[in-house]
Amino acid sequence: MKSSYDLATFPDAAALAATVAGELTARLRHLHTTGSRVAVALSGGRIAVPLFNTLRSHLEMETGWRDTVHWFWADERLLPHDDPRSNYRLARLHLLDPLNVPAERRHPVPCARDPVAAARQADEELRQALGFGQPDVPVLDLVLLGMGEDGHIASLFPGVPVEVPRPHAAFAGVRGAPKPPPDRVTLTWEALAAAQTVWVLVSGPGKGAALQRALKGDDEVPLGRLLQLRSGTRLFVEKAALPS
Repeated sequence: MKSSYDLATFPDAAALAATVAGELTARLRHLHTTGSRVAVALSGGRIAVPLFNTLRSHLEMETGWRDTVHWFWADERLLPHDDPRSNYRLARLHLLDPLNVPAERRHPVPCARDPVAAARQADEELRQALGFGQPDVPVLDLVLLGMGEDGHIASLFPGVPVEVPRPHAAFAGVRGAPKPPPDRVTLTWEALAAAQTVWVLVSGPGKGAALQRALKGDDEVPLGRLLQLRSGTRLFVEKAALPS
């Protein structure tokens, strides 16, 4: 597939977060009109707190429809959900708890000791929540991703294999991630390719080289591979993260 993406730049992280929060609110409102359950996958990273805080201020003014959204995670470290490094904890404190999102619409990655077992459970929960009985990969409505200095997205790192628990699983296990902790769960390439909408938020310095390689079509950089796998990916890039 020929790479196709839309790239918007912002002077700082606050401006990036404000734009994404506003567009995400509008997107969720539109998805609600379809009458089906809405599945959103969140990520962590340095942009997460300003994004969640701004998004919360938008969603606090919405009524009714926001409670039809099911929240998932693009990746997670295999840690207790109350660990300060947990992506779920970050979203819980800054978004989900303040909005009183009910437990049945929160779907954190299970804290299994084995990453493949955790991935299998996460895949099964996604299918159950969406009523997705087909053998194909479940389709998420919207996935929010960050990008690391090495170009990784979710917990898909350069040169690090993933272990898929079953054919067409939406989640895979990761062992030996280069950033601690080494054991993680991540959305699969197949799930990212199938998602209706994928937005990548690139914030902070030190990311210019990997971003430049990705935009040039280097699929050894995970973001570059994502851009080759699907069309219409949107990139929201802070000025500090641009190639120099």
